[in-house]
Amino acid sequence: GYRMFYGGVDVAKYCHEVCLVDDAGDVVLQMHMDNNQRGMNKLLQALERLGIEPDGVKFCFGEERARKIQSLAKGSFGITLALDAFTLQLRLLVEQIEFIEEQIKVIEDAINEVAV
Repeated sequence: GYRMFYGGVDVAKYCHEVCLVDDAGDVVLQMHMDNNQRGMNKLLQALERLGIEPDGVKFCFGEERARKIQSLAKGSFGITLALDAFTLQLRLLVEQIEFIEEQIKVIEDAINEVAV
């Protein structure tokens, strides 16, 4: 059967974060792409490798716009799934960064104790 895909894009000046989920809410693609033609080609090649037509993806740019689109569209639960999946991915990344920062602090403290 025909599968629908929803893409969440966190737009930034130099690099965009892209998360693509299918209609079951499973993440099928997660990547960052440069804000240039090479970055767009990278995304299109990734979609092609997955056998996904670009026209078969509903993209949302930024949470605010995505929620606006969601409120305008009828039965657009997929956008919520995409946002939730994307939010979860970002939250996991932030937790990883915080963990690594804590590890660095522990190591720096140990180095400072030895250096004294």
